[in-house]
Parts: sequence; C-alpha cells; structure tokens
Amino acid sequence: LVPFVRERSAGDGLPLVTSGLINPAELRWGATPCRFARRRWTSPVVDAEALRCDAPELGAWLDARRRPKVLVASQTRISEAVADTSGRMVPSVPVVSVEPGDPRDVWRVTAALLAPVASAWMLHHRAGSGLSADAVRVSARAVTELPLPTDRERWDAAAGLVERWHAEPGDAELRRRFALVACTAYGLSESAADNLCSWWHRHIERLTGA
Repeated sequence: LVPFVRERSAGDGLPLVTSGLINPAELRWGATPCRFARRRWTSPVVDAEALRCDAPELGAWLDARRRPKVLVASQTRISEAVADTSGRMVPSVPVVSVEPGDPRDVWRVTAALLAPVASAWMLHHRAGSGLSADAVRVSARAVTELPLPTDRERWDAAAGLVERWHAEPGDAELRRRFALVACTAYGLSESAADNLCSWWHRHIERLTGA
C-alpha cells in the first residue's frame, strides 16, 4: 500500500487505519497522528483509483474490504475494536478486519469483540503474546476462537448499546451499561459480571482517560 498512501486533501481517498488509531468503540483517525511506513501521518488515505490501475491484485483486495466490518487493534491489554459501517476504512497490517457474512450483524459482532468476556478470554489464553507480559497480540485466528454470547436477546441488547456507545464514546455510563449487558449475554451471574466489569472499566479508564 505504501506507494498509494498520502495525506487527505479535499476529502478524497479511503482512510487508512492503523492499530494505534483504534480505541474501544472509537476511531481516532484524523484526530490523532499515526505512524505508517516509518512516517508520521495526520490523516492518511489510500488512492484507490491509482491502486486499481497500477496494482490490480491489491485493488481487488481493497475492493473486498469495502463492506461493513469491525476493525480490531493488534497490540492491546483489552480488546479494542471499532465498527466500520460505511465500509470505507482500509485496515493497515496488522489490524484485523472482521467481516460478518450478513452486514446487518456488524453491531452484534462488535458487541462480542468489545465485551469484557472477550478481553478476559484473550488475556487468559494469549497473555504475553504481545510486546509486554500483560499485552496480547490479536490475530485473525484468535478472533475466530473467541466464545460467543449464548443469550440471543441480551446479545441483541448489547449490540444496540454498543451502537450508541460508538455515537457517544465519552459516555462512561453508557459504556458501563453495555459491559453489564454484554456479560450477562454470556450467562455470567450478577456477581461474576460485576467483578469482570470492574476489572474491564479500570483498563478502559487507563486507556482512554475517561
């Protein structure tokens, strides 16, 4: 992708998303500088038209990503994911792109990836795989191994809350409601859900400062 990436001008190009731009339910593209190909960028975009002309195979890969999906950060202490409902975001290696078979499931998938249970599972099974002892390297395989909620009604409720959380990423009370509902969607008892949510909230607060 390197030859086809440039700074945004006049709103053209497809946003290039690096792992460091992904916070839980919040994409920091355009608000936080990032690094790509050993350079610092403010708002990196991919010139899709030039890419299709000069690198057709890569262009086909890019076009396949033009669909609703969830982008997952690769180096994290808790699961960090953000929904791309427009399908415009281009994941930069090693960001994991999770693409639901049914685009309508994008919020349900996002809820499962951001649930405190997902973070605890990742830490339990993959602690130390990242750059520090308590960090996790999130791979495509790790994502496919994550357990899914068992209570469909509560899972749908968590999906609705995570959609609202994306619209208001700084709303701590909304985040707490999502976490509790998401935990109960996995069948956790109230006390177990409270304990897990408390652990998760501490990490979220350290990560986001909110």
